[in-house]
Amino acid sequence: MKFYLAASFSARDEMRAMRDQIVSRGHEVTSRWIDLDLSIAGIDKPEENPIQARGAAMVDRTDITKSDILVLFTKTPSTTGAMHVELGIAIGMGIQAIVVGGRTNIFQVHPVIWHMKDEVAFLRYLDHIRRN
Repeated sequence: MKFYLAASFSARDEMRAMRDQIVSRGHEVTSRWIDLDLSIAGIDKPEENPIQARGAAMVDRTDITKSDILVLFTKTPSTTGAMHVELGIAIGMGIQAIVVGGRTNIFQVHPVIWHMKDEVAFLRYLDHIRRN
C-alpha cells in the first residue's frame, strides 16, 4: 500500500522515522515534504515566496493523490494548518484516511475516517495488513 503522512512540519523527523517503519513493513510512503528543508525551500513565508509555496502545495497534492491512505498524526499541533487541508483533500478525493492521536477538529470524526490511538496502534495495523 501507499501512504501519505500528514503532520506538523515540525514533526518531520518523527515522520522520517515513521516512513522507515512503514517501508520496513513492505509499504511505500508518497510524502516528499518530510525531506524538505523549510528555510531552503522558501515555503515558510508564503507571502514572501508565493511561487515556492504554490509549488510545494502542488507537490503535496500530487503526493496525496498517489496514496491509498492518508495518515494524519495529530500529536504535534500544526502551526500552519496544512495537515488539516491535506486531510480535506483526501476526504474530497475519496482517499481513505486514518487519524493517529487525538481528534482536533470536526472533520477528524467524519464517518469515513478511521481513528487509531497512537503510533503503536498504527504500526500494529500495518503488521495486521501485512499478515493478511
